[in-house]
Amino acid sequence: MNEWLPRALTNQDSISLFLFFNLLILLNLQRTVPNGLADLFRKTIRNTNFMTPYHLPYFHFLHVGSFLVGVSGFSLWILTFVELVYPKVAFPNSALYSLFGLLIALLSARAFLIQFILQNLNVWKEKRGFYFHSLATQFIIGFLLLIALTFYYYSFPTRSFFGISSGLVLAFWLFLHIRFLLQYLIAYQQEIIYLIFYLCCLKLAPWLWMYKQFL
Repeated sequence: MNEWLPRALTNQDSISLFLFFNLLILLNLQRTVPNGLADLFRKTIRNTNFMTPYHLPYFHFLHVGSFLVGVSGFSLWILTFVELVYPKVAFPNSALYSLFGLLIALLSARAFLIQFILQNLNVWKEKRGFYFHSLATQFIIGFLLLIALTFYYYSFPTRSFFGISSGLVLAFWLFLHIRFLLQYLIAYQQEIIYLIFYLCCLKLAPWLWMYKQFL
């Protein structure tokens, strides 16, 4: 009867521990973010000039915790998606944590590379607001994925629920990113070449590489 379920559902202990780890991060973020997480959500979605405070250190828990939650949501979603699409692919119990570590390494390298490039172009102070706004967006999408996947694993373990919830989060993600890109183009029309380089080489390349590894 359980043959149609993804194998991750049969390994709920590791997933529960993974979700509990993120819950601890969220509880600490709630105390770290000025006015709480609800304020971060509201200002990012409304697109007010929130941008994380510039005086915070680069490795402040607000930045690190947001990054970890975002990567956690994408890691669990990717593993679940691959198991549903390729049911014959065998994953060890440690696959989720291995994928999480791999994404941490890839996305951290990308973040440091972006900062390095912006600093060497002497535009880091000018553009770091967009940089941290992108981080806040990543956090929100990762958080929404974790919420949807929690319901999927523990209440509605069906392909239809996974597909609908993933589609809604994807649509919201596209809306936020398209709005972000349009605002950047309006503010910096002369830098469209740099934006194309960022999208192709830094934004999409890590995800395309990850996709090819699962084929």
